[in-house]
Amino acid sequence: MNIDVYRKVQREFDLKRQRKIDEANRKKEEIYASNPQLKKIEDEMNVLALKITKNILNADEITRQVESENMSMKLKALDEKLDIELKKIGYSKDDFKPKFDCKICEDRRNCKKRRYN
Repeated sequence: MNIDVYRKVQREFDLKRQRKIDEANRKKEEIYASNPQLKKIEDEMNVLALKITKNILNADEITRQVESENMSMKLKALDEKLDIELKKIGYSKDDFKPKFDCKICEDRRNCKKRRYN
């Protein structure tokens, strides 16, 4: 296959994949805009995840283990709270995921089980 044709086809697939990602992000932003408590929960989860990472890098072994378990439990509780709030308005976290044509490779074209046309 001519390398220029291959690159053109590859670029088209990349653009198609990016459009699906952008569409999922737009949907999430719209839902969060009309439901600010969801954004607040996700922000809390992000801050906690950063604290967990910082703890892993900076704390001694015993402190790291105890604090990581504590923070992980808090993170799980926030994740469950987010699930509950989403269900109240008729959504799930899956609704924020891109709707790829191939669930296996997420439209990256590196999947042997799907033939791309």
